[in-house]
This record gives sequence, structure tokens and C-alpha cells, in this order.
Amino acid sequence: MRQFVIYMIYLISIASNAQARTDIKYAAIFADISYSEYDYSLLPMVFPSLGDLEYSPQLAIASRDLLEKYNISISCYMRQDASRQTFLNLSDSIQLLIISCHGDKGALYLSQKDDEDVVLSTEDIEKKHFSDLRLVIITACHSATRKTNTCSIAESFIKAGAQKVLASIDETNDYISSIFIPFFLKLYLDENDANRALLKTQQYIQTIDDGFWNQPNLWNIFQIAD
Repeated sequence: MRQFVIYMIYLISIASNAQARTDIKYAAIFADISYSEYDYSLLPMVFPSLGDLEYSPQLAIASRDLLEKYNISISCYMRQDASRQTFLNLSDSIQLLIISCHGDKGALYLSQKDDEDVVLSTEDIEKKHFSDLRLVIITACHSATRKTNTCSIAESFIKAGAQKVLASIDETNDYISSIFIPFFLKLYLDENDANRALLKTQQYIQTIDDGFWNQPNLWNIFQIAD
């Protein structure tokens, strides 16, 4: 059932009648797609509690194919390319940014290499000066939650120039995120209204798998900061 739902969302995402109301032309995707590629027993020194993001590849592929269908130019950063330095070198003129990875209060772990260069902090984000970043979509645990005496990841993106940020106030469910984000993204591109897209996506998540996922801690953890 799970694979079937993901496949249906994928088909919806690349529907041939896609008509975007947004004028976004440039996007970037950072995704940890390292599922089954690494020996996680080697990672505890840098990543003490991380695990597989089994559905992150599906999320990244569906989002990429959807953006291509809307004729949006995309830069994809995965595996070794998903790093702090790559983010710092990202063009300030980017208009849409999608990040799928592990997270914690005040930090994103862009990939699961045994390398500190994959840790992106709020301070790193605030070094950027985005000129036209319409929306940041982050599927990472606690990306909208503050750490003591610091901003949340979402708030840091706002400080860096983002107009809106979709982020999580709690731990995320990898499977739900792989459905939630492409569905939300398509609605946002179709209607150019992030708040409306969020509401519709929350309503949809409550219906999949015969209502099995109708739990607020699954469908209500994503919020929009602006």
C-alpha cells in the first residue's frame, strides 16, 4: 500500500496538464539519499542518533520531476554534493529551495557522510543574502523549533531573505514526508498560495491508507514561517 500511494503521488506530480501560476524559474534541491549506501555503525561520532531516510530518494525524484514539468531550472545536490560549502556557494538569486535530510534544533545534516562539512547551522544560513527566495521547503526534524537562545532553522532562512518557509515543529515521518512534500509542492505551484497548499495537503494526508495516518503528530507538524 505504501509504495502504491507514493507512486500515485508521483503520477499526480508529473501530470501532463500542469499549469503553474507561479513565475518561479530557478530551484535547488538538497537531499540525503544515502539509504543503504553507508554503514551507519561508522557514524556515531558525528551523527549519534541518525538512521535511514528510506523515502528521501522518492521525495527528491518526485520533486525534481515535478519542477522539470513546470519548466523550472533545477540544481540537485545529493550524496557528496550535499554539503555546507555547497549551500554557502548557492546562488542568492535562487527562488525555491527544497531540503530533505536529518535535522535537530538549530542544525541540518545534509548528508550522512562522516564529515562535519555536512552540518548546516543557523549561523551558516544567516550568512546568505537571498534576493528572491519565495519558498523554502524543509523536511527535517525540528526545523521549525528553536534551540536555547538561538533562532530555529526556519527563522534563520527568513532572516536570510526567504519569504516563506515550510518546516517541522517536531520529529518527521520519512514516509509521510515523501507524500506530503510533492503533493504540497504541486498545489503551491498551481495556486501560488503556500498557506492554502498546506491546508489542502494536511487534509489529504488524513485520508491516505484508509485514514491510517490521521494523527496530528503526523499531518500537523509542518508549519509555515514568514
